[in-house]
Amino acid sequence: MLNLSAAPPRRTSSPRPLAAAFTFLIALSMIAADASAGEPEAVDAQNTASASREGARSASATRARSGKKVTRKRTRRTTTTRRAARRDGPYVTGGLGLVTISDQPSNLDLNDGTGINAGVGFRLTPELALEGNFIGTSHDVGNASNADGSMTGASLNLKYFFPLSDSRMEAFAEGGLGLLGVTNGEDEIDGTFFGIGGGLGYRLSREVSLGAKANFMSISGEDSNSDTADLGAFTLMGTISFEL
Repeated sequence: MLNLSAAPPRRTSSPRPLAAAFTFLIALSMIAADASAGEPEAVDAQNTASASREGARSASATRARSGKKVTRKRTRRTTTTRRAARRDGPYVTGGLGLVTISDQPSNLDLNDGTGINAGVGFRLTPELALEGNFIGTSHDVGNASNADGSMTGASLNLKYFFPLSDSRMEAFAEGGLGLLGVTNGEDEIDGTFFGIGGGLGYRLSREVSLGAKANFMSISGEDSNSDTADLGAFTLMGTISFEL
């Protein structure tokens, strides 16, 4: 007998799912390749950004150090200038030097000698000062080595200071009136004098100054016999001053 029943048809697998899977794998591989290729660029970008930040920090630190050095230099200059700057207020001064007598009466006969000076002053302004002075001198008399003469006096002076290009140096002019006694051991002259002079000073610090000054005194008075007696005295002294 013939089997007339038809054999069931053979199912053929469709190629579409395989193609889709293959396409999906290719796409994944391409994405992975792109990702791996981008990593060096990202690393390079990060390194570049990091280097830029480090360079900025270094430049900023360099500028800060330079700024601090400039500030310290300016501070030192400012401090030095302040130390040397003149100021108002009280001061004391002293001097030691030579004294020359001129146009003296014949009976006085004082030789050139040495003198000291001491004063207390007050700067009303950096340029103007009022100063009280004491002066004392010592002299030989004529040819007698054992005879001593002297001048002793006090004055009130007005001083004007002139600042110079060097901030530590200053010149001054002064003038004043005072009382003075002159003796050669036997005769005496008591009178008044007018003094005028000037000098230079150099500031070692804001408080201490060294200098030199020259003064001329025109003395007018009476001797022991009430006779008029006039004479002159020239002084040249080294000085030191302290501001209080």
